[in-house]
Amino acid sequence: MYTLRLVLKPHSSRCVGSKWCICTGPIHFKFSGTSKSESLRKMLSSAVYKFALISALLSIHVARPQKVNVLPCVNPEVTPDCVLNEVVINPCPKFPCQFKLGINVSAEITFTMNATATTASKATTVIHGIIGGVPVPFKTPYTDACATTGIRCPLKAKDENVYKAQLYVEPSYPAPLDLYVKWELRDQTTRDIFCFRFPAQLVR
Repeated sequence: MYTLRLVLKPHSSRCVGSKWCICTGPIHFKFSGTSKSESLRKMLSSAVYKFALISALLSIHVARPQKVNVLPCVNPEVTPDCVLNEVVINPCPKFPCQFKLGINVSAEITFTMNATATTASKATTVIHGIIGGVPVPFKTPYTDACATTGIRCPLKAKDENVYKAQLYVEPSYPAPLDLYVKWELRDQTTRDIFCFRFPAQLVR
C-alpha cells in the first residue's frame, strides 16, 4: 500500500486577471510505505509534476486578455474616422465583462485611419458608463491621448496605431450594476476618431 501526497510550499503568488492565482515555489512529493522500486517513485513524481505544470499553464492561458467584438456607437449622423482592427479588453473573457470594484480595466485598440480621414492634430479620450440610457462620465488619466496612450499624433489618413489605456473602477461605484461602457477617441473638433461600446457588470 503506497500513499502519495503533493505538498506545495509557495514563496509567493502571482494573480493573472481577476480570478487566477499561481503560486511559485518548490513542489515536494512525499511517499509513505515501503517502495519496492525506486523507478516507481520516480515515475509517480514525474507524472504528478507534469500534471501540476500543465494545470498551471492552462490557468495562464484561460486568463489571457481576449479580443472582443464591440458594438458601434449609435449615431447615424457621424461616421468614425477609422476602422477598428482589434479591441482587447482585460479582464473580459466574455460578455458582459465583469469588473470588480477597485481594479484597473485595460484596453488595447488597434485602428487604421480611413483614407479620407481629416488629420487629427489632437486626440482626447472620453469614457462614459451608460446606465439606464443615461451617460455618466468616468474619470480617466488618458484624456490627452496623444501624450498618454502610445498613439502617434498627428493622426493622418491610412495611419495604423495601437492605443493603450486603463480605466480604474472606483471602489465607491455602486455594485452590482449592469451598464454599457462607451469608449471614444475624439479629435480637435470633438468628432469621433473611434467610438464603441460593450456590456459590463460592476461587481464586488
